[in-house]
Amino acid sequence: MAAKEKFLITEIVPHFFVWELKKMGFDVDEYAEISKEDCLKIIDRYSGLYIRGRLKAGKDLLEKAVCLQYIVRPGSGLDIIDMEIAQAKNIHVFNSPEGNRDSLGEFTVGALISLLRKIPQANDQIKKGIFDRNVNTGTDLMSKTVGIIGFGNMGSAFAKRLSAFGVRILAYDKFKKNFAPTGVEEVSLQVLMNESDIISFHIPYNTENHYFFNETFLQAVKKPFYLINTSRGKVANTRVIVNGLQLGKIRGAILDVFENEDFNNLTPEQKDLLDYLANSGNVVMTPHIAGKTHESEMRIHQILIEKIKQVKSDKKD
Repeated sequence: MAAKEKFLITEIVPHFFVWELKKMGFDVDEYAEISKEDCLKIIDRYSGLYIRGRLKAGKDLLEKAVCLQYIVRPGSGLDIIDMEIAQAKNIHVFNSPEGNRDSLGEFTVGALISLLRKIPQANDQIKKGIFDRNVNTGTDLMSKTVGIIGFGNMGSAFAKRLSAFGVRILAYDKFKKNFAPTGVEEVSLQVLMNESDIISFHIPYNTENHYFFNETFLQAVKKPFYLINTSRGKVANTRVIVNGLQLGKIRGAILDVFENEDFNNLTPEQKDLLDYLANSGNVVMTPHIAGKTHESEMRIHQILIEKIKQVKSDKKD
């Protein structure tokens, strides 16, 4: 009798996800707090690996993963996996951006309205006993031009929800043509930078997109604008965001992602930049939760189960 395939889970997952893996015939080991060092010691035993961001499937891990057939990454970003090595080793890599795109779309609209209408500031003042309508007079979203960079699962979900607010929607995607649905204008990056009041990033992080938002980009934008980043922290240079806010070129920012999301190990410069952002009344920051809801957690894991099932079924055929 052949030994069962083993699946290593390195984060907390919904109970049904483990149960479904077991129903497919996997032995499942859950080590939600396993260190990288310990993972390297045992990865050669497993045909399946679940990671989410705390651990990365880089060259060091993949070279030791002699039995690995599946890497599962809930959500969208594959920047934590060395895709070149994974493909060379014929490892199936699964993610599930279709599972949390709607949640991210809702969040981004909500955060944008919150920023424009000064809701965080007004809330803080009320809690302090301050009742000031004039200081907290905000700006309408209606009639603004919103530029979306990247029109995949996340960008298109944001656009879909924006369509009810009476805005003009511009979209740029380097890798797509003729993609824009009714109500969205497909434009060049230059047109987007010339005409947008709000610019939102929805692109993956890779070498090409490192600091996509940089000083050159900031200077190329024609008018003061609001910046949204719910993609990956290193898509946007934090120093340039701070510079833009200080100069008034960036009117406000929504940041759900950061260059270093380990807040216990920030460099002195990173801490200084974060302190500036935290003390800015026109910045809304959240801890990488744009796509994370109770419902989306269930969806992204169910989608992953279906993708694994499909591959295993194909192998049988």
